[in-house]
Amino acid sequence: MAIRKAKSEDYNQLMVLYNDFVGEDRYSKHNGDSFKEVLKSPDNYVFVAEENGKIIGFATASIRILVRYVKPIAELDELFVVEEFRKHGIGKKFMQKIEEIAKKRDCYRLYIASASRFEVAHKFYGGLGYTNYGFHFYKNL
Repeated sequence: MAIRKAKSEDYNQLMVLYNDFVGEDRYSKHNGDSFKEVLKSPDNYVFVAEENGKIIGFATASIRILVRYVKPIAELDELFVVEEFRKHGIGKKFMQKIEEIAKKRDCYRLYIASASRFEVAHKFYGGLGYTNYGFHFYKNL
């Protein structure tokens, strides 16, 4: 199993996993996402876990500047591993990769947003030393 940066050729396999990640068939149609733009951005990262040519997980992160901090922050945007490959250390390897980038980019902090229903993920992040500090809210525009 290898973790690497995503490439444009990964699109079809990755979108199948995104459907599993969000729990609906939202990504079967091409161009309903920002994949190409994210790959081009110097402040966004997409990593995939690959086993025998098949993508079995992904993680995305972004770096941004906030007024209230002197240094940029990083945020884990998404992390997903196919169920049969969970508890094999893949999520931890994704997190190590993202933490490594955040440190190289001199980020002050790494944030993680996670829906309240993902209790297993919360335990995973807590086990890696992350602190649950509050809530995230959203509104569709």
